[in-house]
Amino acid sequence: ALAAALLVFLLQSSAPPAPAYRLGEIRGAAQTTRGEPSEQRVFLPRSRITLTVLPEGEPPAAPPHLKLFVSTAGGPLRAGERVKIQAKGGAFRVQAEAGTLFGATAGPRRLWIGVAADAERLAQAAGRAPADARALAGVRWIEIPVDYRLTGP
Repeated sequence: ALAAALLVFLLQSSAPPAPAYRLGEIRGAAQTTRGEPSEQRVFLPRSRITLTVLPEGEPPAAPPHLKLFVSTAGGPLRAGERVKIQAKGGAFRVQAEAGTLFGATAGPRRLWIGVAADAERLAQAAGRAPADARALAGVRWIEIPVDYRLTGP
């Protein structure tokens, strides 16, 4: 157990810094509800989610890696299925069908966009609880709460 803890510590401390990225735009929601603490987007199975992720300032010299994850309330992160990611000029466009990402059960979900200089860091997030994923060194997380409904407008 001590050896495993030491290995985790060494992996965490040797990570390159997380690239500075932010969410630019979200498209494809069937509707947006406003309230506290923030607005929430409603997606239906047929919704085509499009996310734009932008660098904060100048893009890094080496393009970072980006991966989309999904979780239910408090559940572990799982990699998004059939996600299309395009990179251009330091920015990313991420596209996916809501039904493919969220499945056949309605309810609150959270989209997680992970950006890292090291692709292996992102791979380590799959299956982790949100707090454990946030603790991964070298990964910048963008969290997006969404409401997934099977029927709607």
